[in-house]
Amino acid sequence: MYTEGSMLFTIGGAASMSKITKENESLEKVLVVTPYFIGGVCFTVGAYAGVLEVINIHNKDGGITDWFFTGPTQWRKMRKFLGWEPLLGYISYFLGTIFFGFNVTAGYLPLTTKEYEWWGWFPAVLGSVCFAAGGALECYHNKVWEFKLGNPTWWISILNGIGGFGFLLAASCGFFKADNV
Repeated sequence: MYTEGSMLFTIGGAASMSKITKENESLEKVLVVTPYFIGGVCFTVGAYAGVLEVINIHNKDGGITDWFFTGPTQWRKMRKFLGWEPLLGYISYFLGTIFFGFNVTAGYLPLTTKEYEWWGWFPAVLGSVCFAAGGALECYHNKVWEFKLGNPTWWISILNGIGGFGFLLAASCGFFKADNV
C-alpha cells in the first residue's frame, strides 16, 4: 500500500508542476487532487496494516485477535517480542495519515486561500510531523547508524525517515507559502 501511495503521490506531484493543470481546474482535480486522495487512502491502509501487525505480534499463528491497541495487558504481551518503538512508530504513521487525510480531501472543497491554509496545509504539517517522528523511530529501532548497506530493512528505514522529513518540508513550505518567495 505504501508503494501504491508513493506512486500516486509522485503522479500527482508531477501533474501539479505541469502548465496544463494550472490552466484547467477540472484537469487539476483529475490529475493532481485525485491521485493525492487515493494515495492518501493507500497510505492510511498501509499504516493501519502496520499497526495490526505490531499489536498482533504475540499471535504465533499470525491471526488477528486485536484491531487496535487495547492497554497494558496487550503492551506486556507485545514487549516480549519487540521494543516500544514499532508500536509508537506505526501509531505515529497512522495518525499522520489521518491528519494528512484533511489535506488530500481539501483539494475537492471550494475553500478560500485562508481556509485552505488551515484545512489543507496545517493538517499536512501535523501529519508530516507524525511521519517524521515515525521515520525517526524506525531509524532508531533498526539502528541505521550501523550502516548495514546490504540489509533491505536498513534501506527501508532510511527511506521512510527521509520521506517523513520530505513530507514535513513540503507541507511547511505550503503552509508558510514558500512557493511565493
